[in-house]
Amino acid sequence: MKLSITILSSILAVCSVTVANPVDPSSATNAEASTSAGGSNYPVFPTKDGLKKYCSPFDTTQVPLITGIAKTRARLDKMLKRLEGVRNKVSVQRKVILETEQKVDSLKKTPGQLLNGAEAEYNLHQELLEELEGHLEERLKIASEELE
Repeated sequence: MKLSITILSSILAVCSVTVANPVDPSSATNAEASTSAGGSNYPVFPTKDGLKKYCSPFDTTQVPLITGIAKTRARLDKMLKRLEGVRNKVSVQRKVILETEQKVDSLKKTPGQLLNGAEAEYNLHQELLEELEGHLEERLKIASEELE
């Protein structure tokens, strides 16, 4: 791949060098260029009336329309910036909501597992308690029989 790129770039370099037309030095530089310091040759900026012949003049109905368009465009730009900010905030809030939903889902699963474990432990202790109560009743019967 590198070899083909190298070959193509060298061919391009050779072609661009050989195809380029040289510039005639006598036409490129003029030894008789003006070096006068006088500023009287500068053009004068035309007056307002002088500009009208180069620009199509706007009538009295078009000027307010153009002004309105410019103001509307400026308001639109501001609204678009605000909209972008709101979109960014919404995106951040969606991420926060998604993370919160994931935490809630994990917490829903975790207490259920803890509850199942606690329930199993409770049942085990309840069975042991019932057995101990049964042994206690037997001992009490034996003790009461011995006392009689």
